[in-house]
Amino acid sequence: MILYLKDIAKAMVLAVDQQLARLFYIKRESGSSVSTGARLDIKPRLLSRGSQGENYKELVLNRNAFIESRVVINTWHGGVSVGSDSSVGIGSIIIGPVSIGKNTSVAQYVFVSGENRVHTGSTSGLASVAESVDIKPVTIGDGVWVGAGAKIMPGCEIGDGALVAAGAVVTKSVAPGAVVAGVPAVEIVRK
Repeated sequence: MILYLKDIAKAMVLAVDQQLARLFYIKRESGSSVSTGARLDIKPRLLSRGSQGENYKELVLNRNAFIESRVVINTWHGGVSVGSDSSVGIGSIIIGPVSIGKNTSVAQYVFVSGENRVHTGSTSGLASVAESVDIKPVTIGDGVWVGAGAKIMPGCEIGDGALVAAGAVVTKSVAPGAVVAGVPAVEIVRK
């Protein structure tokens, strides 16, 4: 297999970009870590302050937060915050704005997005190009367990102590202490 110079140059630029993201574009507290195999789509041009002076469009890792390998974190449309003693499992995709509380576990291959692409309908049945982006923040509370392969859609709030079963698709907010499962996810029990 022949590698072209263009491909080599692109790989080098991406590697440098990932290292810069880890060194300069993460607001972190002690004990937090990001696996070298994680992909961070954080661009310095997107780091800005909101109207109230709050952090906006950045990755915030609180004390002992952990991001595992092959996780993709994208802050292009909003920030991502991972609470103290929380983790994001292998292969998960987090697209901001997303806030994850403390002592929360997001298992492997979970998809969480605060961004929704808006498409116009087509009579031919073919998908059209996204015309705009609808941003609805996702909030995952404290002490939550999100099972492997779950999907949490834009605008959902997961209450403290809730459990989202593996493979569940959450399309509406979940009450504190509730257990939800299914496609779409429905409450099956409340603590």
